[in-house]
Amino acid sequence: MADRHGQTAGFTLIELIVTVLVLAIVAALAIPAMQDLVRNNRVSSQHNELRTLIALARAEAIRRNESVVVDLLSSASGWQARVREPGQPPDPDAGCADIPGVIRCIEHRHVSLEFDAETIEFNNRGYLQQASEEWMAVTIVMAHHDCSGALQAREMLILPTGQVVSERIECP
Repeated sequence: MADRHGQTAGFTLIELIVTVLVLAIVAALAIPAMQDLVRNNRVSSQHNELRTLIALARAEAIRRNESVVVDLLSSASGWQARVREPGQPPDPDAGCADIPGVIRCIEHRHVSLEFDAETIEFNNRGYLQQASEEWMAVTIVMAHHDCSGALQAREMLILPTGQVVSERIECP
């Protein structure tokens, strides 16, 4: 299409190359940031789900007026948490659907757990059931398998009163 001076309208090859080059540079800068964002969101959502599961266990113990147990399992591929009645034996090889007596079960991939105790028990008052006379908190650290940045992990502290306190921490 010609304008009134006889020149054709459009873009030159140089203009197109410069535009594509700028887009490539912006994409190269954005992709690593997006990967960090995805990892951080995955850890954050799984942390929130575990925190909700622990609150459910505590509430169930108070509601039932009897102890309720949370089992934590961690493997190279991910983790699993189960809320169960204390009389049921834990089965580390069973999947969520295969366990009788389980109130709630969750399992996730790509994020690992490190914890003080594999079993957390809440008594009928919602307090941690301690094996010893000392009141000790339970610590759970959650991090993505590819954790690389600052403050991409979460530390959860379950106090002897059953309250849960969490914070973002450096990768372990």
